[in-house]
This record gives sequence, structure tokens and C-alpha cells, in this order.
Amino acid sequence: MFCVFLSATINYFWYCSTQGLAVNQVMWAWEWGGPTYTQSADELAEIVNVGQCIFFVTLVIMQWGNCLSVRTRHVSLFQHNPLWGPHRNWYLPLGVLLAFVTLIVITLGPFFQDTFLTRQVPIQYAMVAVCWAIFLIALDECRKYCVRNYPNSFIAKIAW
Repeated sequence: MFCVFLSATINYFWYCSTQGLAVNQVMWAWEWGGPTYTQSADELAEIVNVGQCIFFVTLVIMQWGNCLSVRTRHVSLFQHNPLWGPHRNWYLPLGVLLAFVTLIVITLGPFFQDTFLTRQVPIQYAMVAVCWAIFLIALDECRKYCVRNYPNSFIAKIAW
């Protein structure tokens, strides 16, 4: 779970830095639009709105990877596939699809954009989140490989 939060935080600060805000300007901001900022208060608020949506999108995409990776303790995702075979789980792709539709509606729906100040997320930040999710799945597959092939190892003993 920490990896999910860390990746979303990194994506948020990366977006802020591309908009001209240093990490310390975001973390220690007591008031927007002071003398240390080159943007106006409205521009800073818009940067925060987009950044929060990037954080949200990264969390949802990372949870897809988390959901796929922690289905089993020892067996690989490719052997215990959720889409076909004896261990298929139709609720999993349905849940991912429902989360995707919810994500699209919240970030792109005019009602939600006006009410909750959500904004459209630039595609490069969503693709970075997909890369983070693939990294999470690959890391867990490596862990499962170690658990299967070295059952008495330290990794196997700390595996849930």
C-alpha cells in the first residue's frame, strides 16, 4: 500500500514541478500567491486541482495493479489468470471496468468538475501511473518466484 501512495505522491510533485512549483513551495505553502510565487493565486489553485486529480488517477490505476498482484500468495498471475482457466474471476475485470468508468466520470464530467473542482488529467501522468502499476506487478511476480523456488528464504518467511 505504501508503494501506491508513494507513486501517487511522486506523480503529484512531478506535475507541480513541471508547472514551475518546487516541492518546498507546495509542501510548506502557508498562503498562495505570496512573493515567492510567479503564479497568481488562481493559477496556483488550478495547478492544485489538476495535481489532486493526477493523485487520484494514480491511486486508482495503482490499485488495479495491486488487485492483480495480490490475488495469490505463491502462484504467478499468469498461472492463476483472472480472465480464463479454472481460477477465473469475472468480478475482477468488472470491478476494474467500474473503477475506470467512475474515474472518467469524476474527472471529465462537467457536474463533478464544477462541484468537486476536478480536472482532466494529462495523458503522460496517467501513462506513468500505468508504468508504476506494471512495475508493482513485476515486483510481486519476482517475490512469488522467490517464494516458490526458495521456500526457506527470508523473502518466503516475510511473505504474507
